[in-house]
Amino acid sequence: GIAVTAGIIGDYFTGEDTPLYTALQRCVSLGKSKCALFNHGADASYTYDQATSATDAYNHMKTCDAKIKSLFPGYTVDMFVPHQNAWNQYTLQAAKQLGYSAVSASIDDYSNLPYDTTTDPLQLSQHTETG
Repeated sequence: GIAVTAGIIGDYFTGEDTPLYTALQRCVSLGKSKCALFNHGADASYTYDQATSATDAYNHMKTCDAKIKSLFPGYTVDMFVPHQNAWNQYTLQAAKQLGYSAVSASIDDYSNLPYDTTTDPLQLSQHTETG
């Protein structure tokens, strides 16, 4: 039992990479305690620290949310990890509007997302490595 968390960048994941898509479908079928997908934004060109409003951040997040729902019917996304760990207050507001339970970003760079389990959504900073 290894638990897996996979980030989906909406415009970059189409489901056309059959081996990866099949593996993620199988993973998701195990349930969230074993496999969770998170929203990693609509595309890699937009960083959420540049959001000018909660609506702006919401629209970008919603694009990826819709992509995940279309590729994994019945799956509900509940976590957001902003691309490049870049976020601002609008990011947190948009995540709350989408019903996400947590926002996470690396503590190892400029993002400085504080760890706070009293907020809605939760702010869960973590150490990250890109492979």
